[in-house]
Amino acid sequence: MDILLSIIGSAVLAALLAAAYTAGLCAGKAAAHLDEDDEPKIYMDHTHGGED
Repeated sequence: MDILLSIIGSAVLAALLAAAYTAGLCAGKAAAHLDEDDEPKIYMDHTHGGED
């Protein structure tokens, strides 16, 4: 019985690790996804200190 529980526990652990790996892979791909345009989304005026 202990062997059976050990096998089941190992299978559950393997499934959880596979799910965590897949979630991390999807999150990494989403974070690295580049848009078609490489233009920055936020534009700010270029100013130097002391200029009015």
